[in-house]
Amino acid sequence: MDSGAIPGIKATRCVNPINHALFEDDSLLLGGASVKISKAFKEILQQFCLITGALINKRKSIVYGWNVDHPTMLRISCMLGFPGFDKWEKIKYLGLPLILGPSSSSLWVEVINKIKNKIAYSGGQWLTKAGKLVLIKAVLFALPIFQSSLLLAPMSITNQISKILRNFLSNGGKGNHNNFHLVRWKILNRPL
Repeated sequence: MDSGAIPGIKATRCVNPINHALFEDDSLLLGGASVKISKAFKEILQQFCLITGALINKRKSIVYGWNVDHPTMLRISCMLGFPGFDKWEKIKYLGLPLILGPSSSSLWVEVINKIKNKIAYSGGQWLTKAGKLVLIKAVLFALPIFQSSLLLAPMSITNQISKILRNFLSNGGKGNHNNFHLVRWKILNRPL
């Protein structure tokens, strides 16, 4: 492999270009959208697999491109054997969407669905208020925090998450279906 075969991408004028980011078993390879560079990536991946004995999970591998025409994106995708996308809203790394511009509410739908699913699967109707409070503070509050490290949530989303959690806490538990709030939500939000 020629040194410099994958020039990478420059984030700003004052930094060196980067051509990869690694985090545990997730890898992000960065380079120009060309058939030549995709061949270089394919060769690197094949050498890596040969040397380490690792395999590439093709179900989890994706090619993203921007400012590239659709036919070129298809050729690159076919060469690497991964599905390819040329839309910004599809680009994710470590489960987080990488976006240009302000964060929209649609980027938070997945987080809200995860919260609702955790509530549904927790058997909340059988938990006491104390059990629900532990679930909220230990699990449900943590779900939006990871995405919040990269994206600022719109106020409508934070209000929606608060409403879901408030209703979960106040609705029933152990067969008791009281719908009144015993404590103000701001008090429950305080750190332990």
